[in-house]
Amino acid sequence: MPCQSGQMVYSTIPAPTTSTAAASADSARFAPRVAVCLTGLQRSFPEIGHNVMEGIYHMAGPGADIDFFGVKPPEDDWGAIRQLLPMRAIGTQARYAALTRNATPLPSDKSHI
Repeated sequence: MPCQSGQMVYSTIPAPTTSTAAASADSARFAPRVAVCLTGLQRSFPEIGHNVMEGIYHMAGPGADIDFFGVKPPEDDWGAIRQLLPMRAIGTQARYAALTRNATPLPSDKSHI
């Protein structure tokens, strides 16, 4: 139906006929999956952790399936982080020296750049 200047056209959409259980199953099936990786020292995390957690849940949206995982320094136990967030996995960061022990040196003529 063409719309003339100054007229408003309304359209009605029929209400869904699915049951509440089916709608709930659909929303669970399409709920976003989110992975959040934390790294570094926990230093001020006890003070800001609740804000970080609320921000992540807000960005992910209602019903999101969120997995928290992280890589922590060997000297930090991440006690506050473990208490606040449901961490799925935590790895321990390797030392830089251990990573570079067998590294191949770069050419001195900078031909790799």
